[in-house]
Amino acid sequence: RTMSGLLLACWRDASSRTHTADDLLELARSLAPTNISPNRPILRESPGLALAVLNPVSSARVREGCACVGTLVDSREDWWKVGHDSPDGSYAICRSDGDRVEVVTDDLGSRPLWYVQTADVFLASTSQRAIVRLLGDFRLNPRAVSWMLSAGCLGPEDSWDSRLQRVPRGTRLTLDRHAWTLTASRGTPPDDLAAVPVSEAEQVTLMGKALAQTCEALDLSVPDWRLPLSGGKDSRCLLIYLQRAGFKSRCITWGMEQSRLGQNSDAQVAALVAQAMGVEQEYFVVDRTAEPQVDALGRYVAASEGLIDHVSAYMDGLDMWRELFESGVVGVVRGEVATGWYVVKAPEHGRRAIVPALGDYSARSVIRHLDLPVQTWPEHLRQLPGETPQQHADRLYFEIRLPRVLATLNLLKCAYLEVAEPLLSRAVAHLARRILLTGRAIPVMRDLTMQEGPDLPFATDSALASIERCVREGAVAQEVRRELSSETATRVFSGNAIELLLGAMADHSSDKGLAWKRALRGAARLAPARAQRLGTQVVPVSVLPFQLAFRAYIASRTVDMLAADAAASALSGHRATAAP
Repeated sequence: RTMSGLLLACWRDASSRTHTADDLLELARSLAPTNISPNRPILRESPGLALAVLNPVSSARVREGCACVGTLVDSREDWWKVGHDSPDGSYAICRSDGDRVEVVTDDLGSRPLWYVQTADVFLASTSQRAIVRLLGDFRLNPRAVSWMLSAGCLGPEDSWDSRLQRVPRGTRLTLDRHAWTLTASRGTPPDDLAAVPVSEAEQVTLMGKALAQTCEALDLSVPDWRLPLSGGKDSRCLLIYLQRAGFKSRCITWGMEQSRLGQNSDAQVAALVAQAMGVEQEYFVVDRTAEPQVDALGRYVAASEGLIDHVSAYMDGLDMWRELFESGVVGVVRGEVATGWYVVKAPEHGRRAIVPALGDYSARSVIRHLDLPVQTWPEHLRQLPGETPQQHADRLYFEIRLPRVLATLNLLKCAYLEVAEPLLSRAVAHLARRILLTGRAIPVMRDLTMQEGPDLPFATDSALASIERCVREGAVAQEVRRELSSETATRVFSGNAIELLLGAMADHSSDKGLAWKRALRGAARLAPARAQRLGTQVVPVSVLPFQLAFRAYIASRTVDMLAADAAASALSGHRATAAP
């Protein structure tokens, strides 16, 4: 019961509806990746309301004009009823009746869900592009450009179009169709044990029980899914408990070709784990493509909707995901766990690591001289009185890292397949939050994996190249330079900014930065605590020149893409709302 994305449109006056079923079918086709032929959308229509399920990949969870994208952990059948508590799982839901429309996000916001309300129409979608196309015009949010360059994402709350807002995690957003008013409420039932710490002696045992409970309740036909297996603790732990729940998992790993031979690399350790646990594993090389980079990188920007710069795993032009889609794979079961942020002791260090702002960079850094718009930081996300730096970092992990970074990586994959996140279930997440009241949850997952799994080390090296190294490659760098010299780039950046970005790419001093990062990673393997102190106290917030240029590339191509989406609607004569 899975699908990839959804779009809902509700017109205040049913007679003023501006888009036909054919328009929505064309929209769905336009959003699909260029290297697949997407499945035909599922459409549900009623007076003043249209719901489209985009690229459904299996029998869909659709009922009476309501739809759920993602996966549910519990077996509740009332997920589609307006006003009911949110189910357990990783999903986005749109549901409605004659009086109300409701959009729902899961507890941790693992699936992005955007919305806009005008005087005439309410639009909600897992895709910003879909909303902009229906609106028929694009209004650039300048702060989005600043956040993309400083953080590689859109910061704590921004979107590319200034009118779009994101539904917060764990929220039911309800539209009264008669009064035309929106109200937001908590969709999750209260956790009665939320304020009760867990003793250190119980942590590993209780986490094992929570994982077992979640995997046993999971509603998946696992032979049609794949489990991304790395050399780390989380995916290995998920594999252990899926096996115990009776699922015969098939695993995939991806990275550079050379990583398969690297001692203690993600690729090498994942292969050892798969062999030890008797599961099938397939390795995909993703660091090269035969396509022109204008197409390969453009496909990455389109699938991610310009929301993140984590391109290293997609340098094949998303060909791995095409292959999985065309081979009939339904989705991937990811092993992400809501365990909080790494150890933080100084104020602001967690925020600077999770979502650095322009002001966190040295005054001499190139990024500080790009004439970028001033950023704003939400008051509710500042460190609270009595809140320790660690507690603040953990809160930002739940409020920003999970719903703004993890969810975007899920969105990218959902252009092709579905994504399940069983370890983000309530049982696991609630326990992790209780552990975080007095300790750290990351070591608990490590200890549990070591206790229950094969006697194998965890990987110390990634199977992927850094973003900087990916973009320094000749054809990629040439494509970035081309875009930064385009007419669109001059509408996004000042002439001075473009000159500085291109000049920094021409300066090979980035070799020094790469050598420093390699030295720091080596020190971390020998003395992790000391290397961490060195990293937080000596190394300022920084971004290497090719990665910074790539972030600017994302901004320019995204603006061009969204403007084209809006123009396509305007040219067709269909706009969801009157032009300003």
